[in-house]
Amino acid sequence: MIVDIYSRQTRLREIGVKGQQLIAEGRIVLGRDEVSKIAVEYPKRAVVGCVQLDAAVLPSQFVHLHHFPHVVASKFARRSWLATQKHLESLGAILGWTKQP
Repeated sequence: MIVDIYSRQTRLREIGVKGQQLIAEGRIVLGRDEVSKIAVEYPKRAVVGCVQLDAAVLPSQFVHLHHFPHVVASKFARRSWLATQKHLESLGAILGWTKQP
């Protein structure tokens, strides 16, 4: 029995089979900062064709820092949020999504 491990992505109308093929053929370049080193796992798991780390890419800014006064919580929230942002930006670039106003 063959199991389609990407069936969740292919069933989304925003991605579909064609979108999953674009993801597999896609190329993403992330920074070498600590967040990018975590974020690199997201495109790998989505089977993005080529994922590279480049020191010239600047890290994103975490705009919600003031909501997390505790150091451990703020580090966790920052890494999680930025990793998710990188993943969404990467998929958007590959699939041609545009930002909503």
